Amino acid sequence: MSSNKSVESKVEEDLRSVLIIACSTCSVIGACVIIASFLLVRSVRTASRCIVVVMAIADIMVALPTLISEIIYVTETKSLQTKELCKIQSIFTTVGAQVSMIWTAGLAQHMFILVACRKEAVKGGFIILTVMTLAVIG
Repeated sequence: MSSNKSVESKVEEDLRSVLIIACSTCSVIGACVIIASFLLVRSVRTASRCIVVVMAIADIMVALPTLISEIIYVTETKSLQTKELCKIQSIFTTVGAQVSMIWTAGLAQHMFILVACRKEAVKGGFIILTVMTLAVIG
């Protein structure tokens, strides 16, 4: 009975690692495609897409440290990671998640102004969002 549980837990742990690596890789690749398309295609450089690029950068800040730490965890025979690595990963994933949350709210506000008010958003709004982001992070 206990050998079945250990085999099941091993399979679950391996599946978890595969899913984390696959999802993180897809997230990083997708964010890089968004950033590259914004930089390479001038016609898509709008304020809305600029916000999406910032959110893609925030997504990389969450996915890349997660991917790296999971690869280290798998290749180091599932040993405990160092405290320093955990702190670095924690900082990046926390900041990335907060930036993404704030800029998602900013995108919603921007789209509301465009659609409901039929006006172009105030350019100073992006500065306000940047200051808010730095204030929340700091």
